[in-house]
Amino acid sequence: MEFVLSVELVSRHSWGKSLAQLLPQHLWDKLRRLIYRRYNWTCQVCNAYGIEVHCHEYWKYDDHKHIQYLQDLVCLCKDCHDIKHWGRFIHLLHEGKATQERRKYLVKHFCVVNQCTEEEMLNHTVEIGEKNHWRSRFKYKIDFSRVEEIIKETEKCIEMRR
Repeated sequence: MEFVLSVELVSRHSWGKSLAQLLPQHLWDKLRRLIYRRYNWTCQVCNAYGIEVHCHEYWKYDDHKHIQYLQDLVCLCKDCHDIKHWGRFIHLLHEGKATQERRKYLVKHFCVVNQCTEEEMLNHTVEIGEKNHWRSRFKYKIDFSRVEEIIKETEKCIEMRR
């Protein structure tokens, strides 16, 4: 089943290697604010507006060459972003830094957005988890080469709206 909102697990070798962690804070803040403006502070998955938003990195994987390519940066609400990083959320849950109530809320959010059942979500997380377990056996090269192009596309999009 194809989901509008899906879980995106990052291989363990790539943990901590996002633009948010690699760029100096002032540059990351400038970039994420640019993305928020591009998408009018609206979640690109569930269309929520007027709430806390996050900048999310979309990745494409070449599983033969073991390369992880940055594809795009988008604006997501906190709920959709927590689901995208479900593995991190579950880790926080086990550490006592997230609650079961929040987990239940996120499961409901996933099901509403995707018009699916909790069982379908569970099957999705198991499938993604298995793929991520396989990917984590390898160290992927991380390719950020699209960053400048994404920035130019974003600036052009913002300029066109003026």
